[in-house]
Amino acid sequence: MRAQNLLTQSDFRAVNEVHLNFASFVKSKPAADPVKTHQFTHYMPVEVEGEEQAFPAIVSCKLKTAERINHFDPQANAKADLPCRVLLEREVETAWSELGNQPLAYERDDMVFMDDEIANQGRTWLVPWPYAVARAERDQLIWQSKALLVNYSAWNPMPARFLGTHYCHLPTPAYIKGILTGEITNLVAPVASAEG
Repeated sequence: MRAQNLLTQSDFRAVNEVHLNFASFVKSKPAADPVKTHQFTHYMPVEVEGEEQAFPAIVSCKLKTAERINHFDPQANAKADLPCRVLLEREVETAWSELGNQPLAYERDDMVFMDDEIANQGRTWLVPWPYAVARAERDQLIWQSKALLVNYSAWNPMPARFLGTHYCHLPTPAYIKGILTGEITNLVAPVASAEG
């Protein structure tokens, strides 16, 4: 719900369904009347203090666009959709602040926020899976979300249920903190098909 509100610059209440099963998340579609969003957390094999464990790393969100929300509820007063990157930057900044004066593996100047990688349909949004929202390149920590944004008003040869949607792959707060503190060291996500 927080992602939905931030990205549509609004404060209405949405119902969020948390999926524990990947297949059910893939089949799910967000709704605008009433607003319903969907969430799935992917556990990745990462090294935490030298030992491999399944870690709640990536949270994937299926949201509705501002235009569709306003169509059914003009009082929602949702604004133009912001990119997933805005939410990612805010989550990293929040984690940074909460860590206080702890020694960190990365300085602020070491971090780069890339524009969203854009998918043009649900299938490509899910490949590769899981999506690597953080990677280390030449002593820099690169953050990047992957988005799918399909406006309802734009012409698109998709069924109506796919239109007016905004999807994001984002890092969980725990994953962000693990990376910043250096507890999590292997940042390359395994590449697998969405069906795998």
